[in-house]
Amino acid sequence: MFVLQDSVCNKTSCSLPCDICPRAKQHRLPFHTSSITSTNPFELIHVDTWGPYHTKTPNGQRYFLTIVDDFTRSTWTHLMVTKDEAFPLIKSFVSMAKTQFHGNVKTIRSDNAVELGLSNEALQFFAASGILHQTSCTQTPQQNGVVERKHKHLLEVSRALLFQSHLPLPYWGEYLLTATFLINRTPSVLLHYKTPFELLFGQPPQLDHLRTFGCLCYVATTKQGRDKFQSRATACTFVGYPHGKKGYKVMSLSDRRIYVSRDVVFHEHIFPFAQPQQSQSQPILPSSTFPICSDVSHTVDTNMAPADAPVPTSTPPSTPEISPAVDPSSSAPMEHPRPVRAHKVPSYLKDYVMCSPTFDSHCLTTTTNLSFQPPSLSSFSLASHS
Repeated sequence: MFVLQDSVCNKTSCSLPCDICPRAKQHRLPFHTSSITSTNPFELIHVDTWGPYHTKTPNGQRYFLTIVDDFTRSTWTHLMVTKDEAFPLIKSFVSMAKTQFHGNVKTIRSDNAVELGLSNEALQFFAASGILHQTSCTQTPQQNGVVERKHKHLLEVSRALLFQSHLPLPYWGEYLLTATFLINRTPSVLLHYKTPFELLFGQPPQLDHLRTFGCLCYVATTKQGRDKFQSRATACTFVGYPHGKKGYKVMSLSDRRIYVSRDVVFHEHIFPFAQPQQSQSQPILPSSTFPICSDVSHTVDTNMAPADAPVPTSTPPSTPEISPAVDPSSSAPMEHPRPVRAHKVPSYLKDYVMCSPTFDSHCLTTTTNLSFQPPSLSSFSLASHS
């Protein structure tokens, strides 16, 4: 039995709806699976804004605008300082599609944000261009699900680039732009394993110029203002791909200035900001100096010195005494270590013995008496007794 407006009715005869059941357990209706409904590029585009983010980029941006083509799933992202920049960017996109691809934007789908098409300027532009503006219901982002899911994909790839490169968080805009560049060149199941780039331009993208985000690179300096003995390259980190230029976007590690250059040498296995023991503001670079010993010892290794060589001591030398001149010929020669190898005596000297005498003499003694034993045979012996 159901009671409604003071009337009583049973299950079969009551034509009035039940008021208690929907109020107690009604849920939102299911959403249909979205699919590509357009037949040509730029017939339908999905737009949305993201932000504000709590950390500004070096240029002060906290928002970004995302535009997705429904047919090719090609994605365009634009960094913004404020949301007011969104609609001028949409107008520029409509002109770009007409000029570059000969495509007319017929429908723009967005949420109910004023900056995306509900202002008087936007309404006048849509009416003059013949563009149909579709908006989602209030608190129903599922009706703008194509661009909402694209935001999820963009942020996932951006986080991967952040965790790999450890680039400081204020450069999140570079993560986002690089993620957009890579996603447009990644095959998709929805596109039958083709890339958005291929569907838009009619040819597969070139991938040989791709480099590892956040890796160390060296950029050649220009001749202008360069001295003969100044550095020929600057240490940088790779931060993305510029639009409309055939080069690479790099950030100098010395002054954090971002510029574009084509003369870049990459070291894709080195990440200057990925050092856990250092702060992110101090990137680690490979050492370019030779190691210098700070404590040089002036001691002499006695193992390398000859057996009879004197070992220096730390005591200061005494003052030398003045002695009368000594005849060099009368002094004993310096002792040298005997060589280890055996010497073969020439046959014509087998009857001779030559030695340096220990007594005072100005000449060497030579004898043919084989029974004569010299005073010393400790040095410079040229024969052995038979």
